[in-house]
Amino acid sequence: MCLVCSIILNQSFLKISILAFLVILHESSLSFAQGNESIPFLTFASRDASTLERIAYGGGSYVAWNSSDQRSSDRVCITQDGRFWSTVRVGAQSSHKVVACAYGSDRWISVVRVDSIILHNSTLLIYYSLNGGMSWQQLSGITMPTLSIDDDYQLIFAEGNWILTGRSLGDTISVLPNPSRIWISSDGANWIDRSPSGLPSCPVPAYGDGVLVVVGYGDRIFRSTDFGVNWSSAYIGVTNYLTSVTYGNSSFVAGGTRNVLTSTDGGVNWLSQSLGNQSISFIAYGSGTFLRGAGRLQISHDGNLWSDVMRGGSPIDWNGDAAFGSQGFLLVSEYRNGLQSIQGTPPSSPTTYATNGIVGETYSASLLAQGATQYVAYGLPPGLALNSANGQILGTPTAIGTYYVTAYAGNAAGFGNFTKFTIKMR
Repeated sequence: MCLVCSIILNQSFLKISILAFLVILHESSLSFAQGNESIPFLTFASRDASTLERIAYGGGSYVAWNSSDQRSSDRVCITQDGRFWSTVRVGAQSSHKVVACAYGSDRWISVVRVDSIILHNSTLLIYYSLNGGMSWQQLSGITMPTLSIDDDYQLIFAEGNWILTGRSLGDTISVLPNPSRIWISSDGANWIDRSPSGLPSCPVPAYGDGVLVVVGYGDRIFRSTDFGVNWSSAYIGVTNYLTSVTYGNSSFVAGGTRNVLTSTDGGVNWLSQSLGNQSISFIAYGSGTFLRGAGRLQISHDGNLWSDVMRGGSPIDWNGDAAFGSQGFLLVSEYRNGLQSIQGTPPSSPTTYATNGIVGETYSASLLAQGATQYVAYGLPPGLALNSANGQILGTPTAIGTYYVTAYAGNAAGFGNFTKFTIKMR
């Protein structure tokens, strides 16, 4: 709104401009706050999901995992609502590392790396899940190109095709003229190398409106309308380290260090904007809104004009990853708790009136949050139950132990920030 206020307009035109602006905000599911800076923003609430680096959505489930060498494991974390998480093992051995996940058609696919004692000589396995990621089976009969992918894995699904990108051995020891790879598969088992000459290092794919776009570290962005059979590239003027790209509102939006780029013509031409010292960790799209982590959490309708997401009058500091699904945007980060978008104003985190108890004796405790109409709690001691309507925790505990409980208070808008507390039973 400061832009509108800075322009001298006649009264009637000003009214029309404001009305048009409000219509745009309404159509993009953003709220508009009168009386302050008047910056549109989404409401976000904290979620008990820490130290996760990557997340994807599909088939009603959000699947999160760690992909870095320091944190990667054979496990993924699954949630349908953003609040309750299950940890599931994918690989058959602890040496199996989940490096990429995506949903397509009726299944999840997970790319699992098996490291070798020989440097940069890992093997890739493919696992699939037909029940929202709750159990996994190894896909047999895998055929893969001779030149392997060893790092910076990205996996997406589009129009019946799985697209896997990453760096090969040559990206590390500089012996190959084109170290980055892009593989295509229609069934997840048989993969074809469709890497064009000059593909940027650390490639990241996105698909929209019949076009596959690949960004990365370099001065070109690649595009294909036939899943890599033929490629063309757009020169973007300067060398950029683009770490994320997505499609929405008839536009591709890419970002990384120093720049954010947008294309409205299927990746043929790109408009670049400087980020200064900012660095983008992710760009996601959903419900008419682009969301990015650039040190701060920011939103945009068109990928060009961005606003900070505010909470408690201050911008939300954020870097990590995000996915949009049936429960809104769900964000994860290596260094902090997760976040989930809310359409409206939820209650604050519940205050806990919980004490320790004795096995076999009647126990009573409570949760309280002003304006709450429902409560949920995870991790209660056996024998105790929560009354979801009033927050009362009642029952007779049956097992000795220390129990770590996560609780949320909600209303018609959704659930607010979580609370964690401990109950000891003796």
